[in-house]
Amino acid sequence: MILLLAVALALGIEEPQVRVERQEPQLAGPSEWILERGELDGNKFTAEGELTLGRKDDGYLSVEPLAHWNLVFSQKLADGQRQIDLSLWDIHSACPQSALGIYRIRSDRLTLCFSFHGHARPAEFVTKPDDDRVLLIFKRKK
Repeated sequence: MILLLAVALALGIEEPQVRVERQEPQLAGPSEWILERGELDGNKFTAEGELTLGRKDDGYLSVEPLAHWNLVFSQKLADGQRQIDLSLWDIHSACPQSALGIYRIRSDRLTLCFSFHGHARPAEFVTKPDDDRVLLIFKRKK
């Protein structure tokens, strides 16, 4: 092996580079997450909240006192980002709301950013005034 490496170096042959891309973990249940902070239309807020995911693609999201939603979601990897499509039912209404979002999981943190009312899916984890986006940052419940 050393002889082959020496010959390859003498001939100017470089060792092939292997590129390993890190895969973002998928959002999966059952799991529980506690809301740390959030942002709505560019305005930061702190609130109590939680996200509870079932074994399938369903769960419950609460952000006190703003929202209490049952949810169903589908997810995919596109353009190098984890995308999520949400159907949210307010517990006091029979009409679902649709939202398009992105998410990332890093260690025990989940960052979720989504848009309502037919707006385009966010491309980054930020909100701006009047963009109808929500950014939520959760910590995994131990």
